[in-house]
Amino acid sequence: MKKLSIAETLSLCMPYLQAQGIGQDQDETWFESLITVFKDRLVYGQQIVNLYHEFFNQTFKIEDEALTFIKQEGVKALLETFKQKLSDLTDIQPDDLKRLIKESGKETGMKGKMLFMPIRIAVSGTMHGPDLPQMMNLMGKTRLNERLEKAIGLI
Repeated sequence: MKKLSIAETLSLCMPYLQAQGIGQDQDETWFESLITVFKDRLVYGQQIVNLYHEFFNQTFKIEDEALTFIKQEGVKALLETFKQKLSDLTDIQPDDLKRLIKESGKETGMKGKMLFMPIRIAVSGTMHGPDLPQMMNLMGKTRLNERLEKAIGLI
């Protein structure tokens, strides 16, 4: 599975996703994000269903080291700026999200780890994980806004 392209992996997983009714109203980019986010954990096609359910049904929380990290100076302004930019988009795509992250960094003076890590923590609750724009695209705008709001409230 690891040697397959995103398209090849998606074609193996798609019958299982369709059988479960997963992503019925989603476009191809969403499915590509789904595969990109989970590709390194996939061993067989049907496994995508369990990974999908784990991802969307996990309880969102920010704890310990991640919570300490987002309480640093400047993070709240970064998250508020990113959330505002996100609300201005009608349709989110990974490239749009990447652009918004960079724009938010320029406006707030945050860069590198202090740009990407707080946003990752605010939307996923963790300090590490898959490609950030792909993961956020998979979550969708509503879930992103809810998580950003919760994270901002913790700071």
